[in-house]
Amino acid sequence: MGVYHIVLFRLKPNYEKSLLDHWKNQVHGLVGVVPGLKHVDVGAPLPATAEKAKGFNVSLVAVLEKPEDALIYAEHPEHERIIKECRPRLFDEVLICDMEFQQR
Repeated sequence: MGVYHIVLFRLKPNYEKSLLDHWKNQVHGLVGVVPGLKHVDVGAPLPATAEKAKGFNVSLVAVLEKPEDALIYAEHPEHERIIKECRPRLFDEVLICDMEFQQR
């Protein structure tokens, strides 16, 4: 079973666009560094359905190989470094959900 690591972020009102771009690059750079992390996508809600996101305006979906990789990812030093460096300056709120899926 694989795992989707799903995160919704609410940006601070006066966030720095350059820091958001830096954060995105850093997050994508975790693939190949964090064991079990296969893929990461970062983006904004679709305009047609954005009101359903309840103010969360950035989302992240990471694909992990197996359930045990969720904690490896969460506790990896490079992941923790990015959180420490960027989260307090970019995001007011973060919502996280890890979900298993059947690999086909």
